[in-house]
Amino acid sequence: MSLRDAVAKHYSTKFGEPAEVRPYSSGDADIAISKWDVSPSTGGTSLYCTNGCSVFRDDEGKSVEILVGLLPECDEVYNSLADMAGTIVLGQSVQHGGTWNMGGPLWKGTQLSFFMTLHQHTTLDPLDEGDTHVEFYNGILLFEYEAELKREKGLDALKQHWREGRVRFWDPRRLPAG
Repeated sequence: MSLRDAVAKHYSTKFGEPAEVRPYSSGDADIAISKWDVSPSTGGTSLYCTNGCSVFRDDEGKSVEILVGLLPECDEVYNSLADMAGTIVLGQSVQHGGTWNMGGPLWKGTQLSFFMTLHQHTTLDPLDEGDTHVEFYNGILLFEYEAELKREKGLDALKQHWREGRVRFWDPRRLPAG
C-alpha cells in the first residue's frame, strides 16, 4: 500500500468517507485535500485534511499531514491549505506553534492570512506505515496581529488572548479584535 493510500485509509477509519476530495499539484508532488462534513467524529467541525505532505521527511525524519477544523464550513480554505502543503513538500519543516505567512488573505474577503500548526494526538493518532511515521498537526487560521502576538510573547500568550476574548478560532468568519 502506498503512503498516500495508507493516509487516506487512516482518515477514513477515523472520520468515515470524505464528502469531497480535491487533487492539487505542487511541483513534483501530488497533494489531495479531503473534506468531511460536520459530525461527532470530526469534533463538530468541517474537517479539511491534506494527503501528500507526508511523502516529504524533514531533517529529523518527520513526516506530517495537516488537519483544519472549521465551523461553519469554509471551502474557500482549499487553495491556501494546498499552497501550505506544497511548501511542506518543498522542504518547509512543520513545528508545534509554527506560523506560516501565506502572503495575503487566505481567500477573497477575509483578513485571515496565516496558518499556525499545533501538534495534536486527540483528533487523530499518528500513523506508522512501513518505515514512515506520520504525525498529524492541526492548522489554525490566524490574523496577522495574532501571529505577531505569538511571535513576540509566545503561544501561551496567544492562547490566553483567545480565552480572555472568547475567540472562536475555528470560525472562518471571525473578525479581527478591536
